[in-house]
Amino acid sequence: MDRNLMRLERIDLREVWKHEACDFTPWLARDENLQMLGEELGLFELELIATEHLMGSLKVDILCLDNAGKVIIENQLENSDYAHLGRIITYAAVAGAKKVIWLAKSFRAEHVQALEFLNRNTISGLNFFAVEVKIYGSFNSTFRPSFDAVVKPSGWSKVDRKPACASAIDRPPKQSKASQEWALATTINDPIKQMQLRFWTTLAEYVDTLKTQVRTPRPQAQQWVNSYFGLWGSYVKLSVNARDHCIAAQVFITPPIPKQTCQILHLERRIIEHELGFLVEWNETPSGSTNIGIFWRGTDIDITDELAWPVYCEWFADKLIRLTATFKPRLRALLSK
Repeated sequence: MDRNLMRLERIDLREVWKHEACDFTPWLARDENLQMLGEELGLFELELIATEHLMGSLKVDILCLDNAGKVIIENQLENSDYAHLGRIITYAAVAGAKKVIWLAKSFRAEHVQALEFLNRNTISGLNFFAVEVKIYGSFNSTFRPSFDAVVKPSGWSKVDRKPACASAIDRPPKQSKASQEWALATTINDPIKQMQLRFWTTLAEYVDTLKTQVRTPRPQAQQWVNSYFGLWGSYVKLSVNARDHCIAAQVFITPPIPKQTCQILHLERRIIEHELGFLVEWNETPSGSTNIGIFWRGTDIDITDELAWPVYCEWFADKLIRLTATFKPRLRALLSK
């Protein structure tokens, strides 16, 4: 049974990435790798803003957003040092970051103690993480990266994805196979919002079962949810409008993505619609945003009818998958030019 098993050796990071800014940072900034880091830390929907971002006289390696605000990632392919410790504190102060993630080959004990001290004594809402980057491989094998968190805020867990002291109403739902009973136990008093939260939770559970590469939308007690591409300024918005008997799935492309990018996409509209398998409505706003989507309208659309939820969830999931598969690679290719 074990004839194909082999021993994996730890590989020096410099054998894979020769240069932090030119090699490691672009690799980590890729959506799938940011999500792998997020999974290790219990974060979700890390959305890239910029790499090598100028901040005064300094450059932040990676600047992201999550549901709480700005996230700063500082990379180091060597062992932790005092210079990088000073940088992350400076970045947090200048950028107004909510989370600071320091990646290194390994961490000295005093740096671990310093980050734990900061997590205990800084203002509420500011969190520091230390993550060791490791690479494993064998002769003629593909290298396998690994992230190991050595410092997290006190009470932080992958399951809750927030400090344990957070109230139930503030806690994001678990994006897993486990049922999300917490959604039914929150203190939301509005029956409509309770219903909206249950519906989006049902959709999130359904999307999870499909095992696709799309980001599962985070359930909210509101009329819409978003699934982010991991490209700053672009996402799929799923929405319900009970009054107008309408549900919709739309791609939103907003600044800082250039307007010219949307114009190029518009020229490919017929090709895009052929790939999607359905026609889309294309709208531009004075602010420079563009939304492209499909709407299901009809007097028989009733989001309050829970017996119809499986049909609506199947429709939303199908459109989410198709829109993501069609627009995300196109946007990534256009923005990389």
